[in-house]
Amino acid sequence: MSWQILVSILIICAAIYAIVKKCDARLTLFLAGAIMCLLAGSPMDAFKGFVKGMVNPNLVPPICAAMGFAAAVTYSKCDQHLVALLATPLRKIGGLLIFAGMFTTFLVNIAIMSAAGTAATVGATFIPIMIRAGIRPAGAAAAIGGGTMMGLLLNPGCAHDIYIAKLGNTPVMEFISNNAIYIVATMLVAAIVSTLVMIFFFKDNKPEAAELAEFVSEEKEGEFKINLAKATAPLVPMVLLICGTLWLPKGSLDVVASMLLGVAYIAIISFRHPNELIKSFFQRHGIRLRFCYRSYYCSRRLCAGHAEDWFSSRLY
Repeated sequence: MSWQILVSILIICAAIYAIVKKCDARLTLFLAGAIMCLLAGSPMDAFKGFVKGMVNPNLVPPICAAMGFAAAVTYSKCDQHLVALLATPLRKIGGLLIFAGMFTTFLVNIAIMSAAGTAATVGATFIPIMIRAGIRPAGAAAAIGGGTMMGLLLNPGCAHDIYIAKLGNTPVMEFISNNAIYIVATMLVAAIVSTLVMIFFFKDNKPEAAELAEFVSEEKEGEFKINLAKATAPLVPMVLLICGTLWLPKGSLDVVASMLLGVAYIAIISFRHPNELIKSFFQRHGIRLRFCYRSYYCSRRLCAGHAEDWFSSRLY
């Protein structure tokens, strides 16, 4: 191991420590990459890496398209229909709602990807159901929050998947299929352990009347009618990609195309305000693009310090 690699590892560890200590991630990555390039004797590689990342067709379009699709799903309220569809058969299973709520949140997170958006969407439906079923409010909230961990890793539009797959020169769908069983298994173990701890240690399935007093509300059956077309809309891109991987020629259907087809499907089934739907798509698209320019390209500068080549050679 050369001294450059050793120093690079120390710089990366220092960068991780700085980020944990809440230093600005973009500034930290930018400086770490610049120092590593300088030590490698190629200071201009930092700028070359930055420019290369800005025009990377394998990363920016899929991320922006995926976030634009998520915005279209939220605007059309398709996410609410999906959550309501998943919640309907789970209303009367008692303490097991903790596990069901956590795993349902995980499933919804696959489609929505945003942890905050997933928690807000699922929580609005599931938390009242869990409280009425006799789950403590804190336990209900913890279950929904715990389900937002890893679902996005099964979405081909996830930035993490795209970037790691690119490092290994592996198609995104192949990367996801190879790791899906580990992601789902990890989530199942986490959900089971969390459920057992909440039931047997915190007794979240046996709340006192005073804890539920301010949360008691009347049932409003039939108030929300589930539209199956809208409920399935968040899953359209993933279904298209899976089908494309299995039955279509390689590369004929990519992440961007599947996300755009998903938006087209939502526009068809929504029937109204197509202008606002498209505006929401491009607004989130632009927000994510700015995020990529600020965060990802700073990390590209870090990778330009030749740490990327060293790590990818070890991983793949």
